[in-house]
Amino acid sequence: MAGPLHGLGSNIHQLVRILAATIYVNWILTVVDYFDSFFQIWLYILQTIDGSYSYLNVWPDVCYREQRTHMTSRRQRIVPRNLPSGPQPRFWSRFFEELRVQLWVHLCLLFIFCLLSLVTTAQNQQKTTNELLHSSDAEQRRDAVLQLGASGKQEAIPFLIDVTQHDSSPEIRAIAASELGRMRATAALEVLTAALQDKDIFVRRTAAYSLGSIGDPTAAPALIRSLSDKEPAVRSAAAYSLGRIGNQTAVGPLINSLADKDDFVRARAACSLGELKSVQAVAPLVSLLTRDLDAEVRRQAVQALGKIGTPEAKNALEMAQTDNDMFVRRYAWEALHPDRP
Repeated sequence: MAGPLHGLGSNIHQLVRILAATIYVNWILTVVDYFDSFFQIWLYILQTIDGSYSYLNVWPDVCYREQRTHMTSRRQRIVPRNLPSGPQPRFWSRFFEELRVQLWVHLCLLFIFCLLSLVTTAQNQQKTTNELLHSSDAEQRRDAVLQLGASGKQEAIPFLIDVTQHDSSPEIRAIAASELGRMRATAALEVLTAALQDKDIFVRRTAAYSLGSIGDPTAAPALIRSLSDKEPAVRSAAAYSLGRIGNQTAVGPLINSLADKDDFVRARAACSLGELKSVQAVAPLVSLLTRDLDAEVRRQAVQALGKIGTPEAKNALEMAQTDNDMFVRRYAWEALHPDRP
C-alpha cells in the first residue's frame, strides 16, 4: 500500500508538465502573433532603434535602392495598418511585460491545480486505505498496517486501533498493536488493555509489550493480571513492561513472579524489580541469586541488586563474585565498582 500521500508527487509532476507545455505554446503563439510577417519584424526593430516610425519612410531608399518599386509596394501593405502616431512602447519591454502577465496567470493556475490535487489525493488515499484494511487478502491488510505505522502520523492511529479490535488475522492484530506501542499512542490504551485478553498468545504478548512502550501507569493493573496468564511468553512480557512503567504497585506481584516455573519469567521479573529499585525486593533477589539454577536468572538478579544498592544487596554482590558463571561474577564486580572501567 502506498503512504498517506502516495501518488501526489506523480500527479503534481504531470500537472507541471502540462502547464509548462501550455506556457510554452502560449509563448510561441505570442511570438507568432507579434511576428506575423517579415516586415513587421523590421518595423519593431526600427521602433526599438529610433523610438518612432519616422525612420520607416527613408529606410527602403537607403537600404534597397535597387528594389524601390518592390519595397514601395511592400511598404504600402504595411502602412495602411493604422499604426498609432508618436513614440510607442519598445517592442521588447511590451513583449516581456505580456510574458510576465501570462507567467503570473499560469503560476496562479498551477497553485490552484496543486491545491485541488492535494485535496483530491488525500480523499482518494483515505478511501484506498479503508479498502486495503478491509481487503480479503491478508497480505494487503498486513502491508497497509505496516505502512500506516511507518508513516508515524496521528491520523493513522484510528485505523490501527480498528485493526487491533476487528481484524480476523491474529498476526495482523498483533502487528497493529505493535505499531500502536511504537507510536506511543495513549489513545490506544483501552484497546491494548483489552487485547491482553485476546485468544491468541501472540496478540496478548505484543499488547503487553506495547503497553510498556507507552508507559502509562494506568496500564499497570491490567499487566499485573497478565502475570497470571497461562502462557510464559505473556507473563514475561507483562513483567518486563511493569518495570518500564515504573509503578510501585507492581513490586509485590513481581516478587511473586520470582518463583515462576519459567526461567525467562523469573529473569524478567528480577530485571523489572531492579528498574523499580525496590528495597522490599532485596531479600527475594538474594535468594534467587544464591539458589536459582539458571545462569540468566542469576545474571538479572545480580544486576538488579546492583541498581538497588543497599548494604544487604552489596553483601550479596560480594558473594556473587565466586559464582560459577563468569557473567554473574563480572556483573557483581561492576556493580561494586561503578567508577572503574
